[in-house]
Amino acid sequence: KKFVMGLTRNDEEPSEKMWGKKFQPDGRYFPRMFFLTHRAKVLPITTGKEKYQHYFSNAIAIADAMQRAEDAYLEHSDYLEACKELGVDPEIGIEDEEEDAEAVSTASSQTDSQHSKEEL
Repeated sequence: KKFVMGLTRNDEEPSEKMWGKKFQPDGRYFPRMFFLTHRAKVLPITTGKEKYQHYFSNAIAIADAMQRAEDAYLEHSDYLEACKELGVDPEIGIEDEEEDAEAVSTASSQTDSQHSKEEL
């Protein structure tokens, strides 16, 4: 799998109190589409329009955004480090299974720890 989709209804939108403006960078409107890393970091994938930056109006726009999101995600260092630790080809990805999710988390944590030690 390369993408996992989540859908929320208008009243289920992530709360501003918990997430800040992370899911409302250009206001509230529906529908909106965001692409996130495995650590819930929003990737900067937008329509390029000034208004309604996260409203992709047709299948071609969505497919283009998905390709840009995949490219951006593959460049995301945590993901690449986790794949390296697991011996997984980043182009293929990591299967969406519980043990793999734990392994990614562990590998990312180890990488974060190594970076922290190197900074000292």
